Amino acid sequence: MGIGNKATRKTAMPYRVLAWEADVYNAIGTGNAVGGIIRFNRPFKGDIIEAKLLLNAVTSTISPTTLAFYKAGFAADGITAEDVAFADRFRIPQQGTYGNQANVFFDDVDLTPLIPRRGDPDFNADAFAIGFELVAKDPLGWILYDFKIDASVQIGVL
Repeated sequence: MGIGNKATRKTAMPYRVLAWEADVYNAIGTGNAVGGIIRFNRPFKGDIIEAKLLLNAVTSTISPTTLAFYKAGFAADGITAEDVAFADRFRIPQQGTYGNQANVFFDDVDLTPLIPRRGDPDFNADAFAIGFELVAKDPLGWILYDFKIDASVQIGVL
């Protein structure tokens, strides 16, 4: 991450973005896949300049299912996650229709456009939120094995 961009190579570092575990479980966790908003931590210093998703799951016994992510934000309290722009649905490039008990594996899906940057009106210094949507979903069937976001953080100036 960041290593391929010569302009940021000397001042970027890898960062594992951590999701709020309860949010992951409620949105796409085992036996409870209803979609929803997942909150993630931000680094204490620096800005996220690249964020790649790794997702490994098995679909429900009822099909078809498609995936979408969307930009979310926070209420005035800075903690409660909420939808901010339904128009910003981001279809996963490898998306398709998944049948019964299909393995869904995505690696390096770029979620950077969904993360507010410093100076944006919906920027939160502590966290960011991304909505996860299951289209034509079965609310009781997804099994989640892996859900990680690896990022690059800009820690200096160019």
